[in-house]
Amino acid sequence: IVLMLNINGLGALTLCDAGSTTEMLSNDFAQVSRCDIIKLENPAVLQLRCAGSRSRINFGTRAPVTLGAFGAEVYFDIANLDRYDAVLGTPFLRRFGVMLDFKNNCVHIDGQSYPALSRAQVQENLRKRNVRQHTIRQQLLHEYQDLFQPVPPGLPPLREVNHTIPLIDDNKRYSYHLPRCPEALRTQLSDKIQRYLEAGWWEARPVPQATPMLCIRK
Repeated sequence: IVLMLNINGLGALTLCDAGSTTEMLSNDFAQVSRCDIIKLENPAVLQLRCAGSRSRINFGTRAPVTLGAFGAEVYFDIANLDRYDAVLGTPFLRRFGVMLDFKNNCVHIDGQSYPALSRAQVQENLRKRNVRQHTIRQQLLHEYQDLFQPVPPGLPPLREVNHTIPLIDDNKRYSYHLPRCPEALRTQLSDKIQRYLEAGWWEARPVPQATPMLCIRK
């Protein structure tokens, strides 16, 4: 059962999930609705309705929740929800005596009945959200198109503050296993080295020891 709740002043597409043992709010919704974020002392691993296989709960928040005549302050764990803005689990359902009426697609709270969204309504909400996100993304790409360009070759001009990495001990030597670039990535590594040398970002110099480079496929 999916409801459109008002959480911290904004409409939130909310799933009522009797299989969840916690209430959750998506990262994006928590930021947009300007919830007061609480950092948890003991983070917990979560695997439920999340994008990613090892989502971790590091933050929480308390926010007012309203639905018609119903209103209460609810604690939410902030998680990387994949589809919904919020999830109401068994703690919320038990605390407020919520009855899920699947036959009539509604919920009952304190004797009041509130209609849930139909599947078509849920899909329409998700479609509109995707359209808004795409529109905003295109506007940002157009407005800041000068920033979304490939890095120009060559070094930037010298400035008042220039970045350096000073060594604590120039004579320090490290013992490590010599890494090898995978055969499948050697062409990419060769092209990258050549591009960096031509741009002046790297210089080939003889040195007694160098930091190993680790190539990881993304």
